[in-house]
Amino acid sequence: MNNIPTLPDWLQKIESYVRQFCELQQIENQIATTLRVPSTEETATHMAVRLAAEREIRSRKDYLAEFITLSVIEQFRTNGMLSKYPELHTSRNEK
Repeated sequence: MNNIPTLPDWLQKIESYVRQFCELQQIENQIATTLRVPSTEETATHMAVRLAAEREIRSRKDYLAEFITLSVIEQFRTNGMLSKYPELHTSRNEK
């Protein structure tokens, strides 16, 4: 028998975004060791390239993470698990 779990429709809609996020994490880990050199050997050009690559990956991951998070939150609202504006529960409110 095939034991692959089937995802709900709402998760299937964001699956490609989750895959992209995971791929970016993998790329980030792979290039981290390649782009890192001892600071005494790093030139300004090398640093600029490294920082640009790190920023680009980070910004794409941030966008995907926000999209995925908002999709999950919207599903909670759709299921009636959250009101439109839920009460915030923080340590400052618990006095």
